[in-house]
Amino acid sequence: MKAILRDARRDAGMTQKEIADKVKMSRTNYNLIETGRRIPQADTAIKIAKTLDTTVEAIWGKEA
Repeated sequence: MKAILRDARRDAGMTQKEIADKVKMSRTNYNLIETGRRIPQADTAIKIAKTLDTTVEAIWGKEA
């Protein structure tokens, strides 16, 4: 998940701070999710996916 989420963010041309602001969380908390040290709740994962214009499944590497 780590590399997929980081790559999706970079492909979107966004910083961790920009995503964190859009999802209404701290950059530190977003960083913990992106680096795999914290698993987001479902609603947060959906917000991150929408912000990155992708799906939760794609972020978690489980897209069919």
